[in-house]
Amino acid sequence: MHLAKCAPCAEEWAALQRLAASAGALRAEAVSDATAAAIWARREAGAPVFRYLTRRMVAIIVACATSLVVVGAELRRATAPSAETLRVAALVEADTRELAAELARPMPSPNGVDDLVAAVKLLKAAGGSDRLWPSGGSQPDLRGEQAVAAANGPALARMRLGLSRECRIRPAMLAYSTQYRDVRELSRLLLAEGDAAASRGDLAAVVRAAVDAVRLGNAAANWGAVADAQVADACVRNGVWPLVRNLERLDAGQCLAAASGLTAEARRRPPISEAILRERLVQWKDLAQFPPQGWVGRWLLNPKRTELDLAGYQADWRREADKPQALRRPVSLRRGVWTSLMLPSLERAAYMHDAGTAHLRCLVAALRVRAYRLRRGTLPASLAEAGVPRDMRTDPYTGGELKYQPAAGAFLLYSVGPNLRDDGGIPLPENLAEPGDSPPGDIGVARYARSADGKPFRMNPDRVPNMLPDPDLTRTRQR
Repeated sequence: MHLAKCAPCAEEWAALQRLAASAGALRAEAVSDATAAAIWARREAGAPVFRYLTRRMVAIIVACATSLVVVGAELRRATAPSAETLRVAALVEADTRELAAELARPMPSPNGVDDLVAAVKLLKAAGGSDRLWPSGGSQPDLRGEQAVAAANGPALARMRLGLSRECRIRPAMLAYSTQYRDVRELSRLLLAEGDAAASRGDLAAVVRAAVDAVRLGNAAANWGAVADAQVADACVRNGVWPLVRNLERLDAGQCLAAASGLTAEARRRPPISEAILRERLVQWKDLAQFPPQGWVGRWLLNPKRTELDLAGYQADWRREADKPQALRRPVSLRRGVWTSLMLPSLERAAYMHDAGTAHLRCLVAALRVRAYRLRRGTLPASLAEAGVPRDMRTDPYTGGELKYQPAAGAFLLYSVGPNLRDDGGIPLPENLAEPGDSPPGDIGVARYARSADGKPFRMNPDRVPNMLPDPDLTRTRQR
């Protein structure tokens, strides 16, 4: 304090203060420089880590961008329609246009289908066909057949009235009307009529009943779907049995009349490809009747994708079903949850249709061969010599000729069947064979079936005419 009171001391004091201020500034600058050096040192020490992390981040960003580009390209490639998808879509579009044109055609008036439905009602009102098997046996009871035929004159007349008219199934009846599907009961009525006529020696009536049975099958399948085609096969199977059983009783004129009638009806038989086309209507009904619930159901079941898969499967099968089995190419289906539930049995329908076609052609050929033998006293050397038309002697399985082997006053006549092998005329138990199987056996003039224990089914003979006996049935009886 006393230094500031005198001038010399004051100057000294001011100089000291300036010196102190300068020292503080230098100290502060030194501290600042030290701090900066420490920060720089720390930064330099962490530079490799920083540069590494920076490079990694840049690499990750580049990899992600590249992946997005690649994935996008793959998705665009995957979602782009392939040549197969375009081919199937074109077939489906063509079938849809054809189906729309069919639906636009007016219904016939009068429609013979209405008469067939009315005949079924008359048949049921008269007691139905249950009396044909009063004891539950394997063969129809003749007394029961005679009673059923006698009691159902009105039903037979109404049925034949319907068969004389154009028959067309309405879309609402496709595969769903049990009333219409009971038309197969009329084939049992024709069976009863044929056996009753045979019992009194009226073989001309037997021929008429058999031809009407095939005509009934054609009416049942006309403008129908797959289930209706299977009903038609059952009609033909039932109704021709009296003719098969009495084949050896017919004279030459009756054989030729039966062969001509069956040939005409066999040529009018609707191809299975038409039934497959109209199966689209059944498919649309199923999709509308069982819609998936909620977004989870739509995501899992994907009805649009299912409809496209089924439509493509049907379109491909349409192009293959009318070919001989040996010439068909395999048709695959993408099986999803919904597709598996709705998968139509197109392969089974084609299998049954092929068998029915083989039976009819063998029956026509057998009638022609018998007529030739009765007129000339000898068997023809070939089916062509017997006068069998080319289309009626073609095997629906191979596209070649039916197998015909004359020998010692008898002959074998058969189709090679679904295994495409000649098994020498041993009958195939058709009820034990499934599409895709290759069991041994051939197909003759009529369907042959037996149970797994070797017993014959109802209406089936122990031996198919013009074929060898069933060796399994023979061994069963020998035991």
